Amino acid sequence: MSLSGGLIALVALSYMAVLFAIAFYGDRNRDQMSPRLRPWVYSLSLAVWCTSWTFFGAVGQAAEQLWSFLPIYLGPILLMLLAPHVFQKMIMISKQENITSIADFIAARYGKSQLLAIVVTLICLVGVLPYIALQLKGIVLGVNLLIGNEGEAVAGSGTQDTALIVSVALALFTVLFGTRNLDVTEHHRGMVLAIAFESLVKLLAFMAVGAFVTFGLYDGFGDLFNQAHANAELSSFWEVTVNWPAMVVQTGVAMMAIVCLPRQFHVTVVENIEPKDFRMARWVFPLYLVLAVVFVIPIALAGQMLLPAGISPDSFVISLPLAESHPALAMLAFIGGASAATGMVIVASVALSTMVSNDMLLPWLLRRQEAEQPFEAFRHWMLSVRRITIIVILLLAYVSYRLLGSTASLATIGQIAFAALTQLAPAMVGALYWKQANRRGVFAGLAAGSLIWLYTLILPLLGWPLEMFPGLQWMYTTDLPFNTSALTLGVMLSLLGNATLFFWVSILSQTRVAEHWQASRFIGQEIASPTGSRRLLAVQVEDLLMLASRFVGAERAELSFQRFARHHGQEFSPRQPADGQWIAHTERLLAGVLGASSTRAVVKAALEGRDMQVEDVVRIVGEASEVLQFNRALLQGAIENITQGISVVDQSLRLVAW
Repeated sequence: MSLSGGLIALVALSYMAVLFAIAFYGDRNRDQMSPRLRPWVYSLSLAVWCTSWTFFGAVGQAAEQLWSFLPIYLGPILLMLLAPHVFQKMIMISKQENITSIADFIAARYGKSQLLAIVVTLICLVGVLPYIALQLKGIVLGVNLLIGNEGEAVAGSGTQDTALIVSVALALFTVLFGTRNLDVTEHHRGMVLAIAFESLVKLLAFMAVGAFVTFGLYDGFGDLFNQAHANAELSSFWEVTVNWPAMVVQTGVAMMAIVCLPRQFHVTVVENIEPKDFRMARWVFPLYLVLAVVFVIPIALAGQMLLPAGISPDSFVISLPLAESHPALAMLAFIGGASAATGMVIVASVALSTMVSNDMLLPWLLRRQEAEQPFEAFRHWMLSVRRITIIVILLLAYVSYRLLGSTASLATIGQIAFAALTQLAPAMVGALYWKQANRRGVFAGLAAGSLIWLYTLILPLLGWPLEMFPGLQWMYTTDLPFNTSALTLGVMLSLLGNATLFFWVSILSQTRVAEHWQASRFIGQEIASPTGSRRLLAVQVEDLLMLASRFVGAERAELSFQRFARHHGQEFSPRQPADGQWIAHTERLLAGVLGASSTRAVVKAALEGRDMQVEDVVRIVGEASEVLQFNRALLQGAIENITQGISVVDQSLRLVAW
């Protein structure tokens, strides 16, 4: 049976109106959320992890190979329960440094490198665009099933093009509720509340279909499994053994992805209001994933037994209620799948637009206009850039959707996108736990991993003859050792190449002082600025206040400076000399709007023209503290270990002391 397109459009529009109302309520009452409710909203927002891949694609994977769907759930559960300190450390560092995105996080750790931020942003774009296209594919799949057209959407015009309509609607929602504030660290309360609501809807919808299949069409799990085992058509299905290499690799990829996905970093780290909220999320989110996984296998088995052979396994969640004449349940399943897709698209678009505007477009603006425009003009320009970026990202995702066509399954697209984004994992691990990791190592690792990913996973999708590329024919046409698939091997090779070059280049190359200093703030958690009141440059506090006012507004900048003075037991005096503490505070304040890597360019642009060298400005934000500590340690070591006389000379080799 099928439903009318008008009814589907009415239900979808009504659901979107509910999301608008929830997001509007969340923004209007941003300061009135109960402290008891807030951790629940935060915990549910983490379920943006469950996209249309998990809603539709997990059943499709289980229908092809029984346990192949499990890694996507198992990876996050293991990391949340066994290594929660990874997330807690990311949250703590990001609060201290005013981090706005994963590109900002990695760039800030490795010497606040602008170029590194751009490279990470480009990798995120390459990995996320096909992933957003996957969500559009999931929504279109649901619409076509409901209206009785089981083929892929045909490129149409006007109202016939479902994917384009969905893209425009999502762009509108994201622009309205994802770009209201210039400071990305000021939390999108309305958007997060809507995402949490969507997480409940998709879980309840999936469990409703699963309960209907398990207890409505069969007499519980035991009866369903017994009939599946007795079914002659499924005999070959049960003979397929677990592909352990693929299981282990995909579980590892899922563990890395939950740390490296831009949308997941955004909801887990940037949208975190209170770090203690993570304590509840650590248990609620894994429980959510366990509930989401309970009915995957029953739906996959029932679909194979009850539906015709030609129906795509990705569609079982909607096709089963339709085949059993339950259109309301099929509509609920469609809304659940749409919720899974839209939540991901909205958060990913906000995260990507922040990275593109802060790390790619903002430096260009500073070079052109020298950051001299007043705050309101700057605010309008930046918000406009972010909104246009969101629209462009969703249109590019729509183009990707059209280019992908109907050949690849949801799971395959998702796994290849995951493999691209997990190229950031070695850099993230180094950022959190390895002090010797440096920027050159990160660049080398990302270059190697990305090239191997492109060669082994993307080239075969383009349809060119595999004979043209050495090694690919062997990967894709022969039985690989240990029952390994070409996809699994490609992921392993890209991550291995990335990690190897990252490690050895970091070991063999010299780490800059700025990177050492940033490493101590990330790894040693020495977050506090140097306490000495030594005046680094001829700059007064009012100069820094004027700089901050251009980007965050005069009122907010002055309040922040007054709070900082009170916190350090000082009276706020704009005429006082600015020491390292004031400069570091200004940098953190600007980082919430501009991103950590762009802040250096802002400070340089604002302070140029005074009698100072560019090297001095660099030293403000990164190197002065480490240089002083190094020199003191070197001198102390020399005094303690030498028995002869000591002479001290200056830069011109003139004797200073004997």
